[in-house]
Amino acid sequence: SLGDIERSIEVADLVTTTTEVLGARLRQRFPDRTVAVLPNRILPSEWDNLPKHEGLRIGTCGGESHVKDYEVLKDVYPEIHRRFPDATLVAAGYLPPYLADLGYVVHLPSVATAQYPALVAELDIRLCPLLDTGFNRAKSPIALLEAAMVGAVPIGSPTVYGPEATRLGLIYRHTAATQRDWIDLSDNLLSFDGPGKFGDRKSVV
Repeated sequence: SLGDIERSIEVADLVTTTTEVLGARLRQRFPDRTVAVLPNRILPSEWDNLPKHEGLRIGTCGGESHVKDYEVLKDVYPEIHRRFPDATLVAAGYLPPYLADLGYVVHLPSVATAQYPALVAELDIRLCPLLDTGFNRAKSPIALLEAAMVGAVPIGSPTVYGPEATRLGLIYRHTAATQRDWIDLSDNLLSFDGPGKFGDRKSVV
């Protein structure tokens, strides 16, 4: 419970967290505690030699806590499907009802931690919408690192994937603040006509 967490913090010599936003909140709430920020990291060896998939896949990868975050996509997916019928629209992990109702979204069920890198690797373009809430602003941009490890291109909300990514020195160019942004950025990436076209996923990362 929250009370148990607070009691643990009050007797701890060092409190660690993953983002500067959370660090600032903890320092304010517990001014006599030492707080250190240890950003999320990825172990590269766990993301090597992942299986490849056929075709082009674009979609989300996350849990049920994103039910409100993903709502912006219920009007974005139909537009992508209309423009690029050969692309597979995916919901990896959690499939919200409003996307399931579209009838053409492929659901990839949640997996155990050891299989998670392979699940992320099922995507060529990873959509990472986050509403502008206090909870979401405290998150880390771990999805950007995960996408990079599998050669996928992430599109994310400015909530975290702007300021927190910049703070960590991550180079990130695809930020969507409006529904139109989600459609236009997806369109630009799916229409990419560079070396090897989009079949060479890393050519546009």
